[in-house]
Amino acid sequence: MRFTRTPLLTLVFALAFLSVAPSASADTTIPGANITVDTVWSPAGGTYIITSSVAVADGATLTILPGTVVKMNLGQYFFVDGTLTLGGVGGDLVTITSIKDDSVGGDTNGDGSASAPAAGEWGSI
Repeated sequence: MRFTRTPLLTLVFALAFLSVAPSASADTTIPGANITVDTVWSPAGGTYIITSSVAVADGATLTILPGTVVKMNLGQYFFVDGTLTLGGVGGDLVTITSIKDDSVGGDTNGDGSASAPAAGEWGSI
């Protein structure tokens, strides 16, 4: 049998490689970004902390893999002119929440139990 590599198969292998990359012990801080090339965020990046709004440019795709936690600073937004793809099934979902939410991804704002999340703290997608 002859094996022929197709672009889809190459993409599947690339995503599989990304999803089994060694886990990071630290969170990933995103100090605002203009995503202009296809980008993947995965649980291996720890909790993604958005300190300033993020824009996905026309023609670019931000893929957030199952199990990834994204925490938004107060008043920040996701602007999407390109594509935002969120993966998740069953209990392994993508979580996008407030920086004050200690129930997922730990106490990323470092204030112990002094704050609690509330609706409307971060902008929108």
